[in-house]
Amino acid sequence: MTDAALIRWTSLQAAADVLGMTPGALRKILERNARQGHDGVTEAQVCGVRARKLGRLWRVCLSPAWSAPPLEGPSHPKHTRASSQSVRKDREGPRS
Repeated sequence: MTDAALIRWTSLQAAADVLGMTPGALRKILERNARQGHDGVTEAQVCGVRARKLGRLWRVCLSPAWSAPPLEGPSHPKHTRASSQSVRKDREGPRS
């Protein structure tokens, strides 16, 4: 069996639910990072999220890291979700 046969593709909605975001937000991220693949299909790959556009729909494959249980304990505090505003501020830096 090939590696391609082992990949589990899911819908944009299901992937957004796992990632804790809206389908619209995930779609925008994928569209911003979309490139034409070697086989002519539109693809995007961001932070362990791989997606391919089939027709007008995105199909998404999440890396195993997204399905692993979260690490907790003294050296790994429980992850808290940052707002999109704070993420943007961190990425873009202070505005003048």
